[in-house]
Amino acid sequence: MKREFRLLKSSDYTSVIDNGKVITTKTVVIHYLENHDISHVRIGVTTSTKTGDAVTRNKVKRQVKAMLDHHIDTSREIDLVIIIKKNFLNFEYKENSEFLYEGLKQIERLFIE
Repeated sequence: MKREFRLLKSSDYTSVIDNGKVITTKTVVIHYLENHDISHVRIGVTTSTKTGDAVTRNKVKRQVKAMLDHHIDTSREIDLVIIIKKNFLNFEYKENSEFLYEGLKQIERLFIE
């Protein structure tokens, strides 16, 4: 994921979480907030220490970023914070990808209406 498509500051994360809306699936929680100051999507991926050690957390975040490369529309003016749940490790990559896609589709439907 390119640097321009990432949330970089802690204040950006807290802004999206505090002021945005939430979609929850089995393995991820997606906070989203419209941002008309930019002309593309910005994404932040995070997970708690309950998910595992640093190696496991980084592996999970890499997997989610790879899934996003396939599913995300970068032309949207939206900020996303994706929080990975502990039970992400209980499912296969394909199932996790489907859960993430399901959440992103829910957000997509909200902006089309």
